[in-house]
Amino acid sequence: MNKIFLFLFLCCFASLNAQNIKFNPKLGFGFYDIAFSEDQEIDGKLMLTIGSDLRVGSKSLFFNTGLHLSTDGFTDDGTTFQDEGSLTFIRVPTQLGWYVFGREKNFALLLKGGLTHNFYAFQKNLSPDADELIKKYNLATTFGLGTDVFKYIHVGLDIDLGLSNYFDLDPIEGKKVAVLFNIGATF
Repeated sequence: MNKIFLFLFLCCFASLNAQNIKFNPKLGFGFYDIAFSEDQEIDGKLMLTIGSDLRVGSKSLFFNTGLHLSTDGFTDDGTTFQDEGSLTFIRVPTQLGWYVFGREKNFALLLKGGLTHNFYAFQKNLSPDADELIKKYNLATTFGLGTDVFKYIHVGLDIDLGLSNYFDLDPIEGKKVAVLFNIGATF
């Protein structure tokens, strides 16, 4: 049994050693809106993210994943009260990317696309029942365009299109649409 684990460890190490791995911590901000199936509307609010991506690949193709803490500004406007607060999610992107040009040069252009998994974490300054109204998991398709400048500075633009319901309400279906601008480091 020990020989099998040693063999698997060596195989994993050898395959990772042959790949190009880039670590990309970043900070992002943007705006989001909820697209409803009914005649309901939520005004677009500010969205902030902090986290890091990991790009693993060789040549011009790469796999992109990461972990981000995302806060959605939110206004809960009812007939008897109005609260302003935020909803916080843990975002996990799983994407494929392509360096259009300049992977190891001073200016690189990259495209990426895939899925982003959003796990609800907590809310702040909203009514206690807000936890029950939000889905604990939602899924979005993500498209991104980014640049690596001087090999160490990353600037990117991501668009998230919700695939699943943002709210845990049966008759109402709302899907989140977001545009994020992010800046960070790459090494």
